[in-house]
Amino acid sequence: MTKFCFSVILFAYSAFAQEDFKNKIVEPLQKNNLYFEKAFVHTNKTTYLDDDVIWFQAYVADNNNLPSNKTTLLYVNLTDSGGQVIASKNIFISNGIGVGEFDIANINGSGQYFIQAYTNNMRNFGDANFFIKEINVIKEPSVTDKSIRNEYDIQFFPESGYLLDDTENVLGIKLLTNGKGTDFTGRIINSKNQEITRFKNKYSGLSSCKFKYASGESYQAIIETNDTIIKLKIPESEKRELLLAVDNSNQQLEIELKAPEKLVQELNKHNFTLLFHQNHTIIDYFQIDPKSMINKKIEIDKQQLKNGVNTITLFKNYEPIAERKFYIDNQLDELSVSLEKDNSKNDSIVCNLKILNKDKPLKSRLSISVLPESTADFNETTTIKSAFLLTPYVTGYIENPGYYFDPKNPKRLEHLDLLLLTQGFVRYSFTEMVTAFNPKPVYEFELGFKLKGTVSPLATNYLGLIAKNNTLIQKIYLKNSNSFEFNKLLLYRNDAVKISFLSAENEAFQPEKIRLNTVEKSTFPKINRYKISAPKKELFTEKQYEEYKYYYGTRLNEITIKSKKSSKNSIRLDKLAKKYRSKVFDIGAYYEIEMPEDSRKNNELFMSFFLRNQGIRMVNWKGIEDYLEVSYGTEAALYVNGRRITATELSTLSLKMKDVEAVMKQPFKNYIKYQVFTNERYNNDIVELFDEFIVTNAYDRSKKYYTPAFNHKRPSGFMEMDWKTNLTTDNNGRSAFKIVKTDVTQKTIFSIQGLSEDGVLISEIIVK
Repeated sequence: MTKFCFSVILFAYSAFAQEDFKNKIVEPLQKNNLYFEKAFVHTNKTTYLDDDVIWFQAYVADNNNLPSNKTTLLYVNLTDSGGQVIASKNIFISNGIGVGEFDIANINGSGQYFIQAYTNNMRNFGDANFFIKEINVIKEPSVTDKSIRNEYDIQFFPESGYLLDDTENVLGIKLLTNGKGTDFTGRIINSKNQEITRFKNKYSGLSSCKFKYASGESYQAIIETNDTIIKLKIPESEKRELLLAVDNSNQQLEIELKAPEKLVQELNKHNFTLLFHQNHTIIDYFQIDPKSMINKKIEIDKQQLKNGVNTITLFKNYEPIAERKFYIDNQLDELSVSLEKDNSKNDSIVCNLKILNKDKPLKSRLSISVLPESTADFNETTTIKSAFLLTPYVTGYIENPGYYFDPKNPKRLEHLDLLLLTQGFVRYSFTEMVTAFNPKPVYEFELGFKLKGTVSPLATNYLGLIAKNNTLIQKIYLKNSNSFEFNKLLLYRNDAVKISFLSAENEAFQPEKIRLNTVEKSTFPKINRYKISAPKKELFTEKQYEEYKYYYGTRLNEITIKSKKSSKNSIRLDKLAKKYRSKVFDIGAYYEIEMPEDSRKNNELFMSFFLRNQGIRMVNWKGIEDYLEVSYGTEAALYVNGRRITATELSTLSLKMKDVEAVMKQPFKNYIKYQVFTNERYNNDIVELFDEFIVTNAYDRSKKYYTPAFNHKRPSGFMEMDWKTNLTTDNNGRSAFKIVKTDVTQKTIFSIQGLSEDGVLISEIIVK
């Protein structure tokens, strides 16, 4: 065998042809490469009940897995299986990291849902590069409907994109049942019903086989799955010269260009070149000498290639004729992640995390999901490694991409190569290849939000955007135009801002007329998936299923006993409880105080209404502080949006009735707690010198994570312990964090995902 190194071409071939290929092929492909971004969203769990919150940390990186500094805005959508957007978040990205959450209380029905994420720049490369992750939501268990008819999708993938006569061909086979990979066996027969070869499912509906395609023959595949026999015709051979075959199972990458011996002499009339590339980056290329290299194996040092998915494209006379993707893993066993638990504290456990790369400390940013070992259905099907090293470089849907990066799976790389074999060759001309390599930059990077509009009449050329505390956010020069545009704004949804003309000395005065352009961005794309039914009984252990029946059955029975139909008040109370659970952990113990509808529309101070409506009086204690008294010996505590109003704030609370959404009450033996929740327009410290504008198209503020309150009816398999975001390791590669101490006899699952400042990906599941 001949061994090749990219830095030196070890064969006598025309230097002119080599230079010609560089000018005609390589340079046009590299001419206008766009900055490439990819996204990953790590969620705190993979399966949720309908009263859960989906907490997540998002990562955005470039083609080299370095944290992206080009974008500060990531769009994250929650969609159903049909691609319909249920909820959308604008996540602020700082140095490649952002956090957020979805409240799924309003999701209708059990089943599979999807987290979708993309930056504006990612849209330049098509929606195939968008991040997509499946999650499961369970409202109640369901039993499989045996009457559902299976739908089969069977595809054949010749290794070079075609089959060649009188040559050993490699054929990839993919079989999906109702959109999921399934077990199968099969064989190929010729026109005389003679068996040529056999194959069977190796992993997730994927298989392959080898057979020599005899000239003038036709072939048929007979596949058996789910007690069903399916017969399909194998694609016919094509009038081609060469097959591109790749063997990635050894230490060296082996490439072979196969051709019938009778055609080898004819091949000398053409130029053949192998181009190695990853995504939109050229790695190297070399030309083929048909006399010495056809039907012989060529070895390539894998260290010369990029980590992740690489592509070889075979050119004939400057046109691509065959292609093959393969995976290079040059980082095996280089990363070490260890975690130790210190149980010496009374109420918590201190966890000490240490990360080394090539035995050197690694500075990184992490998110960690902390779950009890009993957690049901925990399956991290999508990891930062699969999101950054695999899915952006392949087309189509990948079932359980995280499997290929779990070192516990001994055949993962073999199965990954099988997956890439079934990618096939998308036939295109060189012109189309250049377009794919260099898409036009239609969508720009987004560093914050824009605020556009017009003001009139034009009193001065300086316009200022003012925050709620009357600090200047941004000052622009209008150039004698009534139109304005503030750029790169770090604003959050429902923030109140004011727009003012400014003098040279920054003295503010109000415009007579302001008109804002508040056009919202559209959400896209819809995800094309098979619609998957709700979780089925056979997916659970008997114990888990009994827990489901107990949990949901008890809830339904209670509802039936109380009322056949929920009242409007109970529905509203349920909505309020779900909405404000993050602010008040025991919100379910409160009941709402009825208020006249017109009271919410006037400018009356809330305290005036509150004292009058509830028969409460404000009492001053020894001239030192005020407090609220319901009756002698019974005090009242007032909270606004979950925050206790202090004694010094009671007499100065400027909250108006028009800003109140709900007032709730919880009585105790010697005092009463009142919770006041405000509507979206309320902001206690805005000085109304100018008209206020509520920002709707802006970043979404992330809430602080809270562990759900204990519920003895909740299935134990769906409890969670903690969710850690924005963790960082120091110069020694260490990070320490606390988790709540629970049952010491039960082990804990730590699902760790992260990204180092120099592009190393961290993906570990540790059970301690």
